[in-house]
Amino acid sequence: MLRRIFIGLPLLIASFFVGYSITPSFRIHEEAANCEAKLESPATSVSIEPPSSSTQTPDQVETIDEVNDLLDNARVKYPVRLLVTGELGYEFSDVPAKNGERWLGLFEENGKYSVRSTKLRISKDENNMIAVDVPGANKPLFMFKDADGIRSGKVTSVFRTVDYVLLDELNKRGVQLDDRSGKIDDNFEQTFELNGEKYKLAAAKAKNAKGEIISALFPHHGEQRQVLQTVSHEITADMGYINWIGDLDHDGRPDFFFDLNDGAESVEGVLFLSSMAKKGGLVRKVAELWYPGC
Repeated sequence: MLRRIFIGLPLLIASFFVGYSITPSFRIHEEAANCEAKLESPATSVSIEPPSSSTQTPDQVETIDEVNDLLDNARVKYPVRLLVTGELGYEFSDVPAKNGERWLGLFEENGKYSVRSTKLRISKDENNMIAVDVPGANKPLFMFKDADGIRSGKVTSVFRTVDYVLLDELNKRGVQLDDRSGKIDDNFEQTFELNGEKYKLAAAKAKNAKGEIISALFPHHGEQRQVLQTVSHEITADMGYINWIGDLDHDGRPDFFFDLNDGAESVEGVLFLSSMAKKGGLVRKVAELWYPGC
């Protein structure tokens, strides 16, 4: 089945997060009747608080520059290649990888996160569409290649939603969930702490230079703020989903993996790394994976 972004969040997800405590790992307890997810105590000082809702009055809507290269007709070439497992809407010739290549993947196992090498298995169906897989039952949250400086080893994780990989794992364990979590709309706000520093990821209404209402996604750290993505309200107020936050590049600062709406007809898997941020920035977009038709 092609990847799709679902609209809405069934009440069943709320029960899944009862007992959600804060650590850099995510352990699923099959015996919990309410799909409870708990995390182990961290070795590194990390914590995360639940999302809170906020509202804005018209006079609080600021004017900002739009940021959305996903709408560019010419696809931007990023330094890092990105992949996920599963069936994608690509034709075989368009996949950014070759069968048998070794990529790095972010894996969760027994509540711990790590980056390790894995071998790609790329196949196609009768319509020349591709599917990506890796050996073993444990599938990575995402995979990447050509990310200079990122090595195999343990990774500090501060947040993970119920993404497609986790949904598949829960379904295999008999926990039937029909939707994912981590949806980003204008009321989204997620605070967290990494290595003693407090951060916030939030979305809000704003205006572009023409006075049109847009949605904007920002990470915050102290007085620093960076616009990661904007989407026109004429198209959608839903920006996509936050999948994971952690320190993938081992620089002590947060990195982000999203599924973001391009404001048109597709969804993009997007990776932001802090170690590649430009001067004055918090992160830099280093990779995207287009999910055509989503």
